[in-house]
Amino acid sequence: GTLVANVNGNGIYRPGNSDGTVGTLNVDNSATSSISSARLEVDLFDQNVNDVLAFGDNLFANDLDIAVDLAGGFLPNPGDDFTVLTSGGSLTASSPDAFEVAGLPGLLFTTLVTSSDLILTADNAIDGDFNYDGTVDLADFGILRAGFGSGDEYVLGDANQDGTVDLADFGILRANFGSSVTPSDLAMMDAWALTAVPEPTVALGLAGLGGLMLRRRRA
Repeated sequence: GTLVANVNGNGIYRPGNSDGTVGTLNVDNSATSSISSARLEVDLFDQNVNDVLAFGDNLFANDLDIAVDLAGGFLPNPGDDFTVLTSGGSLTASSPDAFEVAGLPGLLFTTLVTSSDLILTADNAIDGDFNYDGTVDLADFGILRAGFGSGDEYVLGDANQDGTVDLADFGILRANFGSSVTPSDLAMMDAWALTAVPEPTVALGLAGLGGLMLRRRRA
């Protein structure tokens, strides 16, 4: 929708539609507006599909508090950008350098302020935590296993984001596996990795690495 007004205030701004669909709230301000110390609540629906609060003229938005909701089970990949606040004039804004999403401690968003936009960029707290629950565990191994050879996104198991879920990603997950891991967990993971490798020399190397790590953990 469009609001024709010079908006000033530190309330809560939620540009999305009331039915939960993506929306843009256009504020047609004819003079500089200020929403400093306000709260901006936005929904993210997909890559580059998100709610936007758009001002037509100059805007001050210092000490802005930002809250993000992920709609429909969407999980962004590290590096995905979302422009959530824009100004048709000049934008002066500040917000936390990084913040978490409620319920997903492994997912972070960093903020970037340009002369006209405020952009959120997704990031992960731990490589290999594909579901962003804050722990690299068997649930993440399940995601990698399901995407092995076909997945092409971080949230599908591509830990190094090279476009393919392969043994390099398994190595990253294994290196960051949670401190509560047991030898039986590692043995199960190594057994699966051996079946995924056609070359005997690579398989033997991985098996040796697994045995070495198990011996170190038991020492």
